[in-house]
Amino acid sequence: MIYNLLFRLTGNHHTSEDLFQETFIKVYRGLQSFKGKSHISTWIYSIAVNVFKDHKRKNSRNLPGSSIDDISEKLPADTNTPNPETQVLIEEEKNRFQAHINSLKKSMKIPLVLHYIEGLSISKIAEITGRTPGSIKVSLHRARNSLKSTWGNIENEKKQY
Repeated sequence: MIYNLLFRLTGNHHTSEDLFQETFIKVYRGLQSFKGKSHISTWIYSIAVNVFKDHKRKNSRNLPGSSIDDISEKLPADTNTPNPETQVLIEEEKNRFQAHINSLKKSMKIPLVLHYIEGLSISKIAEITGRTPGSIKVSLHRARNSLKSTWGNIENEKKQY
């Protein structure tokens, strides 16, 4: 679950592995300071999100979109696809979707991944991120609208051809 979260946030297999390792080093080092006020999974998610934020802060000078350089490795191909042409189209759609997720601001990307991919509740996300449930709902709404507008534009472009 933690690796999947980090992968969806970074869009990069190697970076996710590094952040995953860093997360569990911090978990190990901080285990004695865990107070039990929340579930241990919530605490670990919080550490992973903070490790991701630290990584983004440190690498803020990198070119945008560099985190999707090996996206074909990250997104599984559809094995039931009847022909290669359809498979290529599906892969392109996955690439666009991952690229759009990667382009979102952290304030929208983190709740989007935690809620829709990891399946966490809004209250759990608020606890993990240290934000209010209301701000999480706003972020999810904005992320959904951003995805809708992007996918709507893509669909309109397809109709023109």
